[in-house]
Amino acid sequence: MTRDEDGTDEGVESGREPEPEPDREPVSVGAALDAGRMLLTQGHLRAARESFERAWRPLPTGSDDERLLRGLIGLLDAVRGARRGDSDGVRAAAATARESLASVPAGHRGIAVGDLGEHLATLSATAADPTVSEREPLPDLAPDAPDPLTEPDLDAVLLAVELLADAVDGVDPAVVADAARYAREERGTGRTRYAELLTAFLSDPDQRAPVYARLRDRVERERAKEDDVAGLF
Repeated sequence: MTRDEDGTDEGVESGREPEPEPDREPVSVGAALDAGRMLLTQGHLRAARESFERAWRPLPTGSDDERLLRGLIGLLDAVRGARRGDSDGVRAAAATARESLASVPAGHRGIAVGDLGEHLATLSATAADPTVSEREPLPDLAPDAPDPLTEPDLDAVLLAVELLADAVDGVDPAVVADAARYAREERGTGRTRYAELLTAFLSDPDQRAPVYARLRDRVERERAKEDDVAGLF
């Protein structure tokens, strides 16, 4: 079960200019796109939007990457608005997204910009019918690109699991955040246990509960070790 998937966002509107990013790990455009695609395959529109927004905010206005991400944010705003029956919101978000994507080179970052423009046109034309977004599922953002979970990039996985932890019931985001920290510490050491568990947590919803239980137990043991070391000083 997910939490507040179609609730109203309190973050940026799709047409607003980027603002300074709060103090958190920087997000590359490639990692944000991969994480967003991973999340969208499971229907997590709000989490995917946040992935795109994390990378979008610090980008220079008007760059190809900035327009692409602004367009994707607007696309997801339009889809979510359609599912809520907010016809005015759909038209506004779709107009912003189409304007942003119109000047993005075809195939930029592997994204099927033309297909997304057609989908936005359909959403805008049928905004008064909330069932259209269900009958017309969101097209694959990058149909010619490899599945990002086939050879997952660690940065993309860590971003996706962080956002997923906020969307899935029964998951403590603090546990996932610590697991992500340990996965980063493992990088380059030859150890990949945390990366493997986090990838499994992300990729297989049917096994998510038992994987999370193993991940939580491992994190709690690691925390205990850290507390023991801290107690020596």
